[in-house]
Amino acid sequence: ENTNIKCIVNEVYSFYHIKTVELNLYSDGSEKEGFIVPSKPDAPYAISITDNNVTLVWSDVANGSEEVQKYKVMYQKHRGKTLI
Repeated sequence: ENTNIKCIVNEVYSFYHIKTVELNLYSDGSEKEGFIVPSKPDAPYAISITDNNVTLVWSDVANGSEEVQKYKVMYQKHRGKTLI
């Protein structure tokens, strides 16, 4: 992990009743200009399901100024069924 990169939430404000957050990226103590937060990827879908495993894929449409290095996939049970 790169410990020299930091993100700081600078402001939370409302613009036309839409809540907005300003996020600044710092590298080696200096603000990185032109940083754009990546968008979320498309919804995952299963391409292989066995008794013990599920293989998920998704379209990585995360367009921002930095490369997304990893995703966290979480699940929960809903009415006895597991949801991804």
